[in-house]
Amino acid sequence: MTRPALTLALLGLVLVVSVRGEENVAEKATKSVPELMAALDSSTGDARVEVIEALGGHGAEAAAAVSALLKKLDQEEDAGVRAAAAVALGRIGADGDRVVPALISHFPDSGVVERFEPRYQVIPVFAIYGAAAAEFGEEAVDPLIEALGSDEPRVYLGAAIGLEALGEGAAKAMPKILEMLESDSTQRRNVAAGIIRGIGPAAAEAIPSLVKRLRDENFHTQYWACRALGAIGPASSAATDDLLERMSLGTVSVRRNAAIALGNIGPDIGPEAVAALLEAVDEDPMAPVREEAVIALGKLKPFADKSAAVLKKALADPDFPAPTHAARSLWLLTGDADEAAKWLTKAMGDLTYFQHAVEVLGEMGPDAAPAVDRLIEALGERDPDDRVSAALALGRIGAPATKAEPALRKLLEDEEPQVREAAQSALDALSSNEGVEEN
Repeated sequence: MTRPALTLALLGLVLVVSVRGEENVAEKATKSVPELMAALDSSTGDARVEVIEALGGHGAEAAAAVSALLKKLDQEEDAGVRAAAAVALGRIGADGDRVVPALISHFPDSGVVERFEPRYQVIPVFAIYGAAAAEFGEEAVDPLIEALGSDEPRVYLGAAIGLEALGEGAAKAMPKILEMLESDSTQRRNVAAGIIRGIGPAAAEAIPSLVKRLRDENFHTQYWACRALGAIGPASSAATDDLLERMSLGTVSVRRNAAIALGNIGPDIGPEAVAALLEAVDEDPMAPVREEAVIALGKLKPFADKSAAVLKKALADPDFPAPTHAARSLWLLTGDADEAAKWLTKAMGDLTYFQHAVEVLGEMGPDAAPAVDRLIEALGERDPDDRVSAALALGRIGAPATKAEPALRKLLEDEEPQVREAAQSALDALSSNEGVEEN
């Protein structure tokens, strides 16, 4: 638990514990809180997880189960059950003055749980405890700040995850965070920057310290400093020159995140910084850097004239690694929906870009009218996720996509439930002339 890179996974944690077991959780959720509490000591860990998840699904109505769930944290040998109990406690949200300290007291837990979707991950249980504590909002801030000062890595990492999840509500922790940015410990410096990323603009007082960390001897710290400055946004314009230096001298991950930060700061970065982003699109040897530079340009509309030519050049290059992002940025900067739709429709022919191309077309709404025929064709894709994406995009396009209704009705008989649901959502949106948001 001493590797600086550990925070890269933990500070981006999504609080999800996969369902395991013999009986569908949805079926158990129909049971009353007393019935579920009576089943908390089911014979297998899988069954106990399902019961606990069902209790969490009842929210505040399951407040009577708090004591029993806290007991699971103390006595349960199965790490998955302990994690499920923490998640449920957060969802129930009752007795915070008792639950938050209890969760923090368990941060030293060395257990892990496995997640298989959307990709395989091994998640430390303390990370789940930290995210669960954040569910209590302001009530958790002071206890988490205190835990942030611990010498035990699991404790301060769990506290950091909770504080980052609290977002602006964790701004009260800034004195401690600023202290950590000056720590001799690389991991503590990285953790501090990660929390700032969650706090966002309210952490602007950290900008001078973060600029200093852009030249840190450890590239992980440079990475996190870029991410923090980008999350702070326009106030980080004072760091523009330093971010440009990282764009030219940093590792791939640092250059990539410096580009993200410049885009998030916005037009105040000035023409010299825009020129550096344009150069990255044209010349950087690494695809992730070129991609983020393209995305950043899409946020800098005052410089559209200079950017549009470079984006069109990139789109004309069959080897450019981010055509869908280039098309989106071109649309955002120029409003040229026909040009953007042309390139996005072309990108749908490549499995690498299909999903994002469809997502952007949905984002364009009625502007994506020229792509409707191709999206209707995509409703017949073999992959059910592709059919879902195409249906939702058509729903978001709205009135120009009404001719897709027959094909969408056909999908109401699709063998995949998620496809049927997406088709119905799209039909509902089209019938009301409103867009439907992606799930």
